[in-house]
Amino acid sequence: MKRENKKYMIAVLTAAMVTASMTGCNSREAEKPTSTGSEIAAQTIAPKLAAIDVDKLADKIAKCGGFKDELSVLDSELFEAQYSQVDMKTVVKECAYVGTGATTEQIAVVEAKDTDSAKKVKEALQGKINDDIKANQDYKPEEVTKLKAPVLEVKEQYVIMVIANDKDKVEAVVESECK
Repeated sequence: MKRENKKYMIAVLTAAMVTASMTGCNSREAEKPTSTGSEIAAQTIAPKLAAIDVDKLADKIAKCGGFKDELSVLDSELFEAQYSQVDMKTVVKECAYVGTGATTEQIAVVEAKDTDSAKKVKEALQGKINDDIKANQDYKPEEVTKLKAPVLEVKEQYVIMVIANDKDKVEAVVESECK
């Protein structure tokens, strides 16, 4: 009988310890700020961005009618040369189009490894734009206006950078394709 009481007491004490530890965890969670109802709704309702095919998106942007220059696709090696500020270790896939040189019009659609890498790619592309502004300040001042108003967006792990003659046409394509 004593042996059974001893087992019973050990089981009760173990249960009490587990309960106490769970209560401690719950009290720590209660100290954390809680989300508001609208934040919870946004988290549950907001759909995750579907995977983007960077080649198809860049092609659709190139064909949207927002450019006055003739654009050509860059291969990966030329992408690295053209966008040397981008750390290629953070890139999964890229597609870029550039003009003939008569304008600064260009498209770069990049799939980064993750959202942090996408932020770094965006910063690098902004650096490229800043360099282009400096290079064209005296040479082609009419192009500086386009460079100062780029389409430069991060959509999860994707980065879209476009310098276009008609920014509205480009933004319409990006909006429709990046849902």
